[in-house]
Amino acid sequence: MDLAFLSMAVKERHRDLTDALYEEIYLALNMKRPYLKKENLGLAYSGERVSTSMCLLSADSDISAEGIDELFNVTPDIALFHKNSYRLGERTVNVIGYPDLVIEVWSTGNSDSDRALKRHLYSTSPITEHWYLTQTSNRIECWLGAEQQKNKSLKKILTTTNGLTLDLRDLAL
Repeated sequence: MDLAFLSMAVKERHRDLTDALYEEIYLALNMKRPYLKKENLGLAYSGERVSTSMCLLSADSDISAEGIDELFNVTPDIALFHKNSYRLGERTVNVIGYPDLVIEVWSTGNSDSDRALKRHLYSTSPITEHWYLTQTSNRIECWLGAEQQKNKSLKKILTTTNGLTLDLRDLAL
């Protein structure tokens, strides 16, 4: 079987960016145990995908652990819960809550509808910072909730709104 054709296969640049981001975030938090996941977390939301505008990130404290696993989900490239609270589903596949930081490294395989859904979902939390990178640029599009922030660049040291400092300059193009 040729691994290049598996659905989870990503380009080397995508893997380099997500690996470096993960390691930098972990180090920036002084290796404390945040809930930090890379490409293997179902971020739960309510609503149905057929109507993106009706979808919301879920932080409903009344949902049971079994119910969390029944919600729809998206899988961010990186999701960090550090100061913001979260709850895991019974199978620890889905999580509800508003992440402190979500990072997406777009690939050509990301459809316009997937991108639109993720952008909308992350913007439904006023306390979630979300960054969008492409593999062919140094530009990072930055948002806090529904408010666009000043873009960042891989050519400079990056700082989140919560003060995490990340140095990815060696990955700049």
